[in-house]
Amino acid sequence: MTSAGAAPRVTGLCHVGMFAQDPAALAEFYQSILGLHVVGGSAQGPFGATAFLSGCPAQESHHLALFA
Repeated sequence: MTSAGAAPRVTGLCHVGMFAQDPAALAEFYQSILGLHVVGGSAQGPFGATAFLSGCPAQESHHLALFA
């Protein structure tokens, strides 16, 4: 339980995939809020725009995948 106004602390994240209207904008959000690193993606590809983020790029290729 968190006190009023305190943000919850993220203790782990493991291979989450989400659809987003603008993966690049959402990637920026997760970079600034959770400290994730953008490790890949594309503005437009055969499957649409994508962004891949990792909390520890040296150990995990990605933890979060965002798809348009």
